[in-house]
Formats: sequence, structure tokens, C-alpha cells
Amino acid sequence: MNKKESRKFFLSLLFSASVFCGKAQSDIITKYYDSLWNECSKDTAVYFAEFKKDDIGYDCSSYSLQSGRIHCTSTFVDTNFTTPIGVQKCYYENGVLEDSTYYNTNGNIEQAYHYFENGRLSYHAFYDKKDDDVKGENYDSTGKKMPGYFTFQKEARYPEGANGWREYLSTNLKSNFPIKKRAPPRIYTVVVAFIVNTDGKVTEKL
Repeated sequence: MNKKESRKFFLSLLFSASVFCGKAQSDIITKYYDSLWNECSKDTAVYFAEFKKDDIGYDCSSYSLQSGRIHCTSTFVDTNFTTPIGVQKCYYENGVLEDSTYYNTNGNIEQAYHYFENGRLSYHAFYDKKDDDVKGENYDSTGKKMPGYFTFQKEARYPEGANGWREYLSTNLKSNFPIKKRAPPRIYTVVVAFIVNTDGKVTEKL
């Protein structure tokens, strides 16, 4: 290979490398968030997150916009933080691990660990199959285990699951009510309030 051919080959490699780097950068989706993790513009953001597509979803790394320090690493099914998958790690501003949580493929917690800023374990949460609940063990700042378990709050669930809930709504909602009241076509906000007893029965419709 002569000097001219060598130069041409080098320029070809350089161009290929540039195209590859440009493509890799374009595969990353960047979003900005305020202090409550609502999506916002870069000018008003406190955090930003970078999403990169993989086989099961999007690998996400989030950072403090001011310091540039890592805030959290995780994987989600989309770029809207809808369902976490696998291990999620969050960090204090000083870089110490704050939370380490493992989610199953349905986005439910299997194991979770929370740490004090000194690095000691604060609590360990886990899914109890027997009680179908997430429970936890508490530790004080010296690492001593505190007696008893605590139970996490969880969202209310319809007994027959999501399909049963949809069937109930389709059976009981009066979809023609706005038409009877001669309401003009538009999108309306419906506010529903009710009280549920500990046995799961609705006692008051407000």
C-alpha cells in the first residue's frame, strides 16, 4: 500500500468511526425534570436522565443537573418511568448508595434495601408470597435490627384484577348520561369519591 492509498484508507476509517459515534449518540434520549420529577425544559430542570434502548426496555441513568453527579441507574419498559425492571440503584448527593431495589418483570418489588448516608442498612424490604404483601425489617443507624416487621402501603386492587375492573365499569357506568343531559361534545373531567371499609366494601359515595 503506497502513501496515497494509506492516507485514503485512514480517512475512510476516520469517517466510519465518526458515523458510528454519531449514531451511538443519537441512540440516547435525554429528558429533563424538575425537583418533583415532572418533565420540564432544560432551563427549569433539576435533574436530567439519559435513556438507551436495549433488549427488554430502556437503560436509564439520571443525574443532578447542577453537580453532574449520578442520581439513579435503572431499566424501564419505556422512557416515562412506567414500569421498572431488574435492579435500580439510587445514590445520595455525596455518591453513597441510598437505595438498591430489585423489580420483577411485572414491575413489582421483590427485594429492596435502603441505606443511611453513613452506608449502614436502614431497612430491607421483601415480597412475602404467603401474605401477598411487601414487608420490611428496620435497622437503626448503628446497624442494630429493630424488632418486628413493617408493612408497606399498596394500591387498592379489584378482586378479579384489571380485566374484572374493566368489566365492572363497562357494566355499571352510564355512558349515555351526558347525552341525556344534552351536554355538548367535549372532554369532561369526572370526579369520583367514595369510602371503602376494611372488608373492601364501598360504604359512602360522595
